[in-house]
Amino acid sequence: MTRAFDMPEEHPGDMTAASVGRAGRHPFGVWDGTDLVAVGTMYTRGETAQFSGGATVPPARGGGAQSALLAARARQADPAGCRWLVAETGVERPGAPNSSPHNMLRIGFQVLYERRNLTWHPGNG
Repeated sequence: MTRAFDMPEEHPGDMTAASVGRAGRHPFGVWDGTDLVAVGTMYTRGETAQFSGGATVPPARGGGAQSALLAARARQADPAGCRWLVAETGVERPGAPNSSPHNMLRIGFQVLYERRNLTWHPGNG
């Protein structure tokens, strides 16, 4: 995820690594040979599965990796007893395309509301 968003790997990488193997946390990845090119996570609790952390490295974008990851997480949520699947992403704006909402809508998610999100701006200290 850090490579896909051009973020420093130190702290987000530590946080992600610490979540692997913890109850209810499920990491997913798409590989191109030996290269991890896309990731997504799912956190389950009770009847709810939260999808987060979806990211694809720039050279692999547009190849369906995130659609595959969304579908894989949805398939795993069902046997985990989850009835509710939730996800969040940035809003697409003029001049700022975002394929994430399109991927989510295509597999059946619905927009319930919009809210402000923190945005990472590489190189701004």
